[in-house]
Amino acid sequence: MAGSWVTRACSFPEQRWLSPSFAARATIQYGRMNMASRRNARAFDDAPRPKLDRATLRKATRVFRYLKPYRLAFAVGLLLLFVTTGLSLLFPLLLGQLVDAARGDAGAQSELLTRIDEVALTLLVVFAAQAFFGFFRIYLFSSITEGMLARLRTDSYSHFAGSCPWPSSRSAVWAS
Repeated sequence: MAGSWVTRACSFPEQRWLSPSFAARATIQYGRMNMASRRNARAFDDAPRPKLDRATLRKATRVFRYLKPYRLAFAVGLLLLFVTTGLSLLFPLLLGQLVDAARGDAGAQSELLTRIDEVALTLLVVFAAQAFFGFFRIYLFSSITEGMLARLRTDSYSHFAGSCPWPSSRSAVWAS
C-alpha cells in the first residue's frame, strides 16, 4: 500500500492536486470539480427549475414593496454608486499620466515633470473623494437593507403568528 495514491497524497499534500490520477479519481467520484461547482451538486438536481414568465416576475417584484419607504435614500445611494464608479475610472487615466511623465521623450518629459505634482495631488484627491463617497454609499445601502429586512421579518412573523394552528391566550380553551 506504500505506492498507493492515498499515501502519496498524505505524505506530499502539494502533489495530491497535481497528480493526474487524483484528478481522474476525483472526477469519477465527485463529477466535474472546478472552483465554481458545488461538491454536492447532485443533491440539487432533483429540484425543478421555475419557469421565467410574467407571473413569477410579478411574485419576485413583491419584495420591492419593502423598498418603498427608502426610495429617496436608495436614489441617493445609487447616485453615490455612480460617483464612486466614475472616480474609480479616473484612476487609470491619472496613473497613465504619471507613467507617461516617467517614460516620455526629453521634450514631453520636461513638460510632464512640471505637472507630476499636480497629477499626484489629483490622484490623492480622487482617492479621498472615492473613500468619502464610498463610505456614505455603503452606510446608506446597509441601513436600507437592515430596515427592509426588519420589515420583512415583522411581516413574516405576523403572518405566521396569525395563521398558527394552536389556540391563542385569548381562546376559550385557555380561559378556563
